[in-house]
Amino acid sequence: MITAAKKNKNPFKSIYYIVIAGFVLTIHDVIIKWISDTYPVHEIVLVRSCIAIIPILMIAHWRGGLRLLRTNRYFGHIIRSLFMFGTYLCFFLALSALPLAETVSLFFSSPIFITILSVLFLKEKVELTSWIAVFAGFMGVIIMLNPGSEMIDPAAFLAVLSALLYAIGSIMTRNLGKTESGVSLTFYLMVVYIVSSTILAFALNNTSYNSYSHPSLAFL
Repeated sequence: MITAAKKNKNPFKSIYYIVIAGFVLTIHDVIIKWISDTYPVHEIVLVRSCIAIIPILMIAHWRGGLRLLRTNRYFGHIIRSLFMFGTYLCFFLALSALPLAETVSLFFSSPIFITILSVLFLKEKVELTSWIAVFAGFMGVIIMLNPGSEMIDPAAFLAVLSALLYAIGSIMTRNLGKTESGVSLTFYLMVVYIVSSTILAFALNNTSYNSYSHPSLAFL
């Protein structure tokens, strides 16, 4: 896997994948926003993950068999997946209360956190122009939060927290990707999503909410 990763240094191919992923995730977010007042968030994550794991297993079969799912780094997979579960949970909760454009804009603070964490944990060198971009992005997030207003919607902080958790998960993905296949990274992510959302469902089973409560709480 390491040898294969070293050979694959086509940045345009990576950009292509990121653009396609961004397009698919945008449609995904619109659907989540649409059904957030009908289904609880843990049910959405559970159904989404159960369906997603099927094509993941099919891809694993096509690319060399289930041996691609073998790993000696279960702990790393679990910790990374929990961070990513927290990422989507916070993002979905924010999405139910805020306009889609505002939620996504706040989530775009994730490159700021990724840049800082890459220096601290991956020891990557960041050019001055990148730090200027990080500072500009940080100022954009401050403007979006509008701290001078009388009241900041708590959902805005959920969106920023989602970005931070995503940044941590991305750093862990970079580290695990040195030895793990993309299929295994996705497979164990879905497994943890299924287990975590099921536990959350049981925990919230007997919880009632006020119809006038915050939309994020109602979605939870």
